[in-house]
Amino acid sequence: MVLYDDLDAGILANDIHDRICARLPASTVARLSLWPFASLEDSNAERFAFSDLNKADVVIVAADGFRALPRSVRKTIEKRLAGPARVHIGLAAILYRLNEDDKKLSPAHSYLESLARKAGADFFCQAIPSTAQETANAIRPLTVDFRLEDDSFSASVSIDHWGLNE
Repeated sequence: MVLYDDLDAGILANDIHDRICARLPASTVARLSLWPFASLEDSNAERFAFSDLNKADVVIVAADGFRALPRSVRKTIEKRLAGPARVHIGLAAILYRLNEDDKKLSPAHSYLESLARKAGADFFCQAIPSTAQETANAIRPLTVDFRLEDDSFSASVSIDHWGLNE
């Protein structure tokens, strides 16, 4: 499941998700649901998003690294992590406009890392120095490295094109 703050972040997270899934064993079934932050403000949409969230093994949050996550996003994630424990749940952050060295200064990173630790969830974060749109429009490939804290999964994903019409 992907929660994202704007269209460019959603496209970026979707592409990274697809590339990570391509590296999973063939027997793995991956189902993607995309939810913009704004949709969680509506109680009906939030109910459907929460249903998807309860089924998710990995939740990816794609957001501006310098902004705090909206209350509706925090509430939805907290509600899920307070629910029935899953054997393996991962919480991932894709934070743009943020250098890797500065991610500990990010309010979104600090919040998600702390929440994952309290819930016993795996957490990984990728900082991307440009905006999601600049990354999406970049000519050079972007390489994203993900690794679960317990080393049960890692992937290095090269993204060399963007957009729906390519």
